[in-house]
Amino acid sequence: MPLMYTGKIEGMKRSSYDGVERLALQFIERKTDGSLDPIQIKVPLDVPQTELKVGVTVQLPVLLASMDNRIYYRVDADAYRAQLARK
Repeated sequence: MPLMYTGKIEGMKRSSYDGVERLALQFIERKTDGSLDPIQIKVPLDVPQTELKVGVTVQLPVLLASMDNRIYYRVDADAYRAQLARK
């Protein structure tokens, strides 16, 4: 079972690099001390985006990578497609 991230989509950041479109979902995590942490989850191009809208609370299967003391999140495309098929 993949790691799941649950949260409300606060923003969607679209960009392009070398002609390839990219999408990152933006979330805000509220810490117990009252501070906020922004979290971005990259969305692979082959992931259906019909249910991904600002203001919607989602549960996403994610893959993690760590580099330079930072954690990077990416939607697990296969697990997400399987999750949509079960609905």
